[in-house]
Amino acid sequence: MPLRPRLIGAKQSQTMRVQAHVARRELAQIAQDMPAGRPSFSLLWPLVSLASKAKIQWKRLPMSSGEDNESPDFRGRNMSNDDTPDDLSWDSEFLNRHREAAQAGDAEAQYLFGEAHTMCLDFEPDYAEAIKWWRKAADQQHAPSCLSLGSCYEEGKGVPCDQVEAAKWFRKAAELGHEVAQFWLGMLYRRGVGVPRDNDEAAKWFRKAADQGVSDAQYNLGHLYLIGRGVPKNEAEAAAWFLKAAEQGQVDAQFGLGLMYESGRGVPKDIEEAVRLFRRAAEQGEEAAQEKLRDMGLDSHQRPPI
Repeated sequence: MPLRPRLIGAKQSQTMRVQAHVARRELAQIAQDMPAGRPSFSLLWPLVSLASKAKIQWKRLPMSSGEDNESPDFRGRNMSNDDTPDDLSWDSEFLNRHREAAQAGDAEAQYLFGEAHTMCLDFEPDYAEAIKWWRKAADQQHAPSCLSLGSCYEEGKGVPCDQVEAAKWFRKAAELGHEVAQFWLGMLYRRGVGVPRDNDEAAKWFRKAADQGVSDAQYNLGHLYLIGRGVPKNEAEAAAWFLKAAEQGQVDAQFGLGLMYESGRGVPKDIEEAVRLFRRAAEQGEEAAQEKLRDMGLDSHQRPPI
C-alpha cells in the first residue's frame, strides 16, 4: 500500500493555536499605541500562519497515481512527484542504503535515516532513535538535523521538553543559514521563550528568513515595522513586507495589507485593492476578512462602490 504525506505531530497544531492565542492576548496591549479610529482587531498580532507552519512540517513520501502531485519536500520546499529523487522512496531498499551511509558517517544520510524513524512506516515513531542520528549529523553542522533537534526539545518528543535547549538548536540551525530555523528563532525572541524577549533580535532573524522567502517571516517583519518594535516605525516598509508575504498566500499579510489599502496607511488609499486582498484572505478561510466583506456589503463577486 503506497504511503502518503502526513502531518507529523498532531500535538503541534494544538501548541501553535495556544501560542497564537497567547500572542494575540499579549499584543492586544499595544492597541493603545494605535491612532484613534483604527481597527484594533487587526495588524496587532504577529501570528504564525497555521497553514504555513503545517506546510513546513509536511514530510515527503511517495504518493499513489492520481493524487495531488505536489507537496513540500523534507526541507519544506515544494516539489512535484516528477522531481522526486529515487532515494526518497521509503522502502526497505531506501532504509538499507541510508543505514549503511549513515553508519559510514554521511550527514545527509544520518538526517534522512533519523527522519525515517518518525515517519509512517511499519513501526511506531521512535524519536529517541531519530534523535541519536540527528545528533550525529548535527555534529557535522547539518542544519536540518539541528532544526529537528530543536523541534524535539520544543515539543518534548524523545527528550524532556526544554525551551532553552530548543532555542540553542534553533540558533545553531539558523546560524548555518536554515531559513525555517531563522524564522523560529525570531519567534522565540519575539515571545521570550527559551531566550530573553528581544525585538531587535527578533527583527534580525525575521529579516534573514524573509530575505530567503519565508512568508511568515516577511509578515512578522512587516508587523514590527508597523508598530515600531525592533526597527524604526515605517508604515511604507511594513506594507512592502506585507506585500511580499501576501503574494505567497500568507493570509495574515493579505488581510493586513487590505486594511492598509482601505485606510491609506503606508500605501495610497485604494478600496478596490483592499477588497481584492480581503477576498484572497477570505477564500483561505480568514474569518476577519469574511466579516470585513460582509460589513462592506459585498459578496465574493461584487465590486466595491466607486
